[in-house]
Amino acid sequence: MERIGLYTTPGNKEAIHQIITQEYRLEELVHLQTTEASTANIVVEDQHIFTAPQWHPDKLPVLFPPQLPFNNKTLLGLIFFQLGNFEKSAFYFSGYPQWLPIVELGYALQNGMAIPEEDVLHIAGAGNDAHTALHNAALALHYVSPDAPFDTIRKAYEKAIQSTVLSDRLACTAKQYATFLNDNLLFSQASQVLAPFVGNTALSPEAAIAMKYLACHSEMKQLTSPYDDALLTALKNDLWECLQYYEAHHRQVDAAFVLTDASYIATISNSYSEALGYIQRAINIFNQEELPVLMAQAQFQQAKLLYTWGQHGHPQFYRQAMKACQDALKVFTRDEAPSIFADIHHQLGVIYSEIPDELKKKSVWAAVSVSSFNEALQYYTKKDFPYEYGMICNNQGNAYTKYPAAIRTDNFDKALAWYREALDVRHAGIHPSERAITLLNYLEAAWHLNSEKDFDEDLFNDMLQKAQEVKGLPVSEELKSTAAVHLSQLNLIMNYEL
Repeated sequence: MERIGLYTTPGNKEAIHQIITQEYRLEELVHLQTTEASTANIVVEDQHIFTAPQWHPDKLPVLFPPQLPFNNKTLLGLIFFQLGNFEKSAFYFSGYPQWLPIVELGYALQNGMAIPEEDVLHIAGAGNDAHTALHNAALALHYVSPDAPFDTIRKAYEKAIQSTVLSDRLACTAKQYATFLNDNLLFSQASQVLAPFVGNTALSPEAAIAMKYLACHSEMKQLTSPYDDALLTALKNDLWECLQYYEAHHRQVDAAFVLTDASYIATISNSYSEALGYIQRAINIFNQEELPVLMAQAQFQQAKLLYTWGQHGHPQFYRQAMKACQDALKVFTRDEAPSIFADIHHQLGVIYSEIPDELKKKSVWAAVSVSSFNEALQYYTKKDFPYEYGMICNNQGNAYTKYPAAIRTDNFDKALAWYREALDVRHAGIHPSERAITLLNYLEAAWHLNSEKDFDEDLFNDMLQKAQEVKGLPVSEELKSTAAVHLSQLNLIMNYEL
């Protein structure tokens, strides 16, 4: 367990030491210092206790009022709260009923217990500091009030971030609010919340780095191809600064998160060797810290990186990508994590369809590829997850165009059937680019379709309609240009037949 840093003036050191030693072996968990206040979790000066937000990932983002009266009960209550011993904390705060709701919130957060929305008002009234109460109420709605509507949580955070001046405490609120927005895929709004804090010299170094990293993460979620080289360079530099800080302060888990994001940026920058180095370091850290879920998530990212590298002229990495997926499946089982289990099988379906091997083994790979796609579709059904369903169907269509020729069936005919399934949910008004891609995939497969007739008029008209549809969609010129090539070829056939 990480020790709590407690700063005080030299004149108070002995008195505080005596308070700490009232509890058996508590001094082993508290680092009492008199030289550096900025690195301490708790500061005792002039008969007051000053508290600051906790930025370590193992610490709760719950706030106490910035200033408490100093005595043995408040000090021990606060120390035990930060150690996660809420029973002891409540015991020492029993004479201060205005702060007991904060202890209750900490207990609920730590143990995943639900708090009814109406009880959040009790938390909001705790203490004598408005921002503290509003911050904790927003936390309660966000994390332990399962029935709280999105707008109620959003308004609670908005009220909290408008309740005090810019400081580390306000940054803590903004961090939680931005995390909430990111979790709801509102990445642009999260960036707007974080903007006033990024690079702001009013923040402590620890708070500044935390805000910079979260801002990088939010920006990354908004990246789209073609990527802005200047933005990628800025993100690389900011992530490097965050990594150096966390490594210098022995924050290994935080460093691993940064390495994971750095790997993604390197991947989309086509720096695959660099990306692999970053993600492998992250996997090693998560393994050393005994965090199997985080390690498995990193392994899945590693699989997608290796697959991408394999697509760019290095097919030897397909097997490593397959192994990384299979390693991740040891943690993300169908029962424990059905969505991620399905995502991994979707990726495996694609990998199996492209993995290089001798011809007689390709049929085996095709069979396991179909099996993995089926696993993915068991979860991502057409009714409940139309977007993901369309993506998987499109990729399964692509896979059939790569499987070895079958004796009794035409793989390209099956590919067209899967593309039709994808088109059934990839609507032009909602996902025009995705629809255009599937239409073009359909056209490409249709050219290879075996036909008993010299000229299949129905297929020709179908292809003509699909190529013309792409030309009319609000999509990139590259996609429209590809459709124009198909139209040109179709026109040649039509003129020939005439």
